[in-house]
Amino acid sequence: MRTVEDLLSLPPNLINGIKHVFGPRRPFGPSSSNGFREHPDVSELVFTTENQMWKEYLNHPRIIVGRKGSGKSSILRQTEQSNEYGIVHRISTSDLLSQCIDTLFDGPADYRRISAEQSGKVWGQMINTALMAQVLKEDTVYRFTRMERYFEVSGLTLDKKGRNIFGMLRSLSPGSGDVFATLLNTIISGILHYRGESGLEYQAALAELDEYLSERNLKTVIILDSVEQYPLDDYQFTTALTGLLRCAGAYGGQFRDLRIGIPAELYHDLEDESSNIMKDFENAIVLHWLPMELLRLIAWRYLVSLAAYDPARLERFRSLDLVDRGDVHIVLDDFLPRDLHNRRGDIESSSAYILRHTQLLPRQIIKIFNEAYSTQRPNMPSEYNSIVSAIANAVQIWEPKFCKEIYGAFRSKYPYASDLCAVCLPTLPRFFDEKLFEKVYREKGKRVIQEHSNIGAVSFRDFRQALFEIGAVGRVRDRTIVYADADFEYALNGRLYASTKDELCLHPTFSGTYETDANRTSRLFVYPHMSLYDGSEERRLRI
Repeated sequence: MRTVEDLLSLPPNLINGIKHVFGPRRPFGPSSSNGFREHPDVSELVFTTENQMWKEYLNHPRIIVGRKGSGKSSILRQTEQSNEYGIVHRISTSDLLSQCIDTLFDGPADYRRISAEQSGKVWGQMINTALMAQVLKEDTVYRFTRMERYFEVSGLTLDKKGRNIFGMLRSLSPGSGDVFATLLNTIISGILHYRGESGLEYQAALAELDEYLSERNLKTVIILDSVEQYPLDDYQFTTALTGLLRCAGAYGGQFRDLRIGIPAELYHDLEDESSNIMKDFENAIVLHWLPMELLRLIAWRYLVSLAAYDPARLERFRSLDLVDRGDVHIVLDDFLPRDLHNRRGDIESSSAYILRHTQLLPRQIIKIFNEAYSTQRPNMPSEYNSIVSAIANAVQIWEPKFCKEIYGAFRSKYPYASDLCAVCLPTLPRFFDEKLFEKVYREKGKRVIQEHSNIGAVSFRDFRQALFEIGAVGRVRDRTIVYADADFEYALNGRLYASTKDELCLHPTFSGTYETDANRTSRLFVYPHMSLYDGSEERRLRI
C-alpha cells in the first residue's frame, strides 16, 4: 500500500488527475471503477491493497465472487499491480457468451443436452484464441507458423474486405483497442465456425503459444468481468455459463491464467447448476469486506483528496501508517465527529451509525460520505453540528436507493423483491420471531410472490429465503445495552439459517426505508456483524 510520504511527492499530472475525479460533488471520489476510466493512474493510487481481498487475490484465484458494489471490477482492473503478468488481456464476457451459445445451439428452440465439458471446451478455445491474438498484436517480429496455419485452416486468411487478418493483427497500433475488439470477435466467430476441421491445428497453435511464453518466461492472464444480467431461467445461457465455470476450473498452466468475475447474488444458483461444485469452484474467493477495511478505504481517500486540495493539512499525517487501526482513526478524527445523534435522538458512534446502514460494500459507504461532505468543500472539516446533520441526512437519503440497487441486483431471481418488502416489512417490528414472520407471509407475502412469479407452489421457505438472501432480514446473535449484533447472509460464506427459537431482525437500511411505529420505538438498534468490527482482519475468503 502507498504511504502518506508517497502522496506528498505526487507529480503535477497526478495531482491534476485527482482534481478531475475528486471534487465538490465527490469529495471522496467515484464510487465505482467507471468513474476512474479516464484516469487509470488515479485509480491505481486510490485502490487500497491493505485488505484481505487483495491478499487473497495475489494467490491467483480463478473466480472472484462479489456482490454489486463490492469492488469486483476494481480488483480485476488492478491485476497489473500484482506484477505477476507480462500480458493482461480483458475480453468482453457478454460477447463470448453469445458466441458460445451460437456455437452450441442451432437456434432459440434448440434444447439439446450439452455437457459442461463440451461447453467448457468451446470456452477454452475462445479464450486461448483471444490470447493468441493478443500475443500476435504485441510481438510483431516473432514468426508464429503454427498459429498462422491455425488461422488459415479456420478460414481467417482474409476478412470480408479481402484484408489479411493475420497481418492486420500484427500491424495494429497500441491505441487501437476498439479495432482490436471488433477484429477479435470476427476471429473467434470464424474459429468456432470451422472448429470441427481445425482441431489438430488448434492444438499445434496452442503448443506454439506455450513454447513462446515459456521461452520468454512470460506469464499471461485473461480477465472476464461480470455481466449485468444473468438470465438463469434461459437454458442456453445457463449451459454456456456452466461451461465457463468448468473451463475456469481447468484452464491454463504455468504461463496462462484466467480471472472471472461472478455476482454473489447468483452464486448459490450457479452452485445448483454446476455438475461438479468441487471442480468448478475449486479456486474461487468471495469478496467480504470488514468494517475496519471500509474505514481504512475512506481514510485513504481523504488523504488522497488532501494531496490535491490541502497538502499542508496532509503534512500532519506524514508519519502515519494506515495498516495500524489507531492511525486510521487518527485520520478519521480529522473530519468525522466521534459521535452523533441518530434518528431517534440517541448518541451513537458516527462510524457505527454509517457502517450499520450499509451491507459492508465499498460503493455504499463511499456514496454516504460523498453525500454528507459534498457541501463542505473547500474546507471539509467544518462545524460539528453541520457535519452531524449532514451524515444523518446522507444515510436517510441513501437508504431507499441502496434498497433499489439491491432489488436490481436480484432482479432475475427475485423480480418481486421490491413489492415484497414494501408490503411486508412495514408490518414487522425491528425484532420478531419466526411465528410472526410466518404470519406476515400467510397474510401478505404469499400473495405478492404468487402475483409476481411463475414458480408454481409458494412456501414460507421461499419467502424467508428471499428476504434472507437480499439482506433484509437477519438473525440476532448477541445483545449489548445499545445494539443487537446480527448475522446477515451477505457477509457469510454460506447461507443464513434460523431455527424456530432464533430471534430475527430487520436490517437498518430496510427498517429505515420502510420505517413505521412498529420498528421505530424499539429500544435496541440492529448492528449487522458488529463482532467483525474488532475482530482479526485475517479470515478465510476461499469458497
